[in-house]
Amino acid sequence: MLISEKRATAQRPAVPRKRRWWVVGLGVALVGASVLGTQTYLSARDARVPVVLVVRDVSWGHAITAADLGTTDVVTGPELKVIRAADRDQLIGRTAKTGLVGGSLLTTDQLQDQPVPGPRQVLVGIPAKPGQLPARGLRAEEPVMVTPIGNSVANTSGTSVSATVFEVSAPDANGVVIVDIVVPAELAGTVTPAAAGGAVLALVGPR
Repeated sequence: MLISEKRATAQRPAVPRKRRWWVVGLGVALVGASVLGTQTYLSARDARVPVVLVVRDVSWGHAITAADLGTTDVVTGPELKVIRAADRDQLIGRTAKTGLVGGSLLTTDQLQDQPVPGPRQVLVGIPAKPGQLPARGLRAEEPVMVTPIGNSVANTSGTSVSATVFEVSAPDANGVVIVDIVVPAELAGTVTPAAAGGAVLALVGPR
């Protein structure tokens, strides 16, 4: 009897186990959520925004004009202090706090509201012949020591004044350049005679 029962049991067709569709559905949902999360992360990481770009060199102390600025799209981050393209018009008229290089992104740290020359400062143009300034020339924002050459207007020969270069003109046919310098207003009486008689301009190194 026991053998017959075993044979009957062996002859019964196997009943297929029910698939747990909710497990399959959960797995599909998890995979979909993972893919969506990855796509969202990559999209956020690679999101580009329009920002302000300097399209040509701007020297220290010069006012920003519309022709100096352009826009480009970049991926931003908290460490990059860029200026949004929508704020471009608000930059017109502000002053370059340092020399700006064409093709670089403009940041808030590179601009100031104070024009040059500022309060209690004067801008003086000094003619300089070859030999009265370094052979390498001078550049905006460089510190110089200005020693006026004595003339009949005022005996200022030998009196040196510290100044900052604002701009240097192209040389004329005789190699003479005009060096615009910024000096404190109280020293204007010492420096302005040099506009007629010339001066020696020595580049001052770092302290």
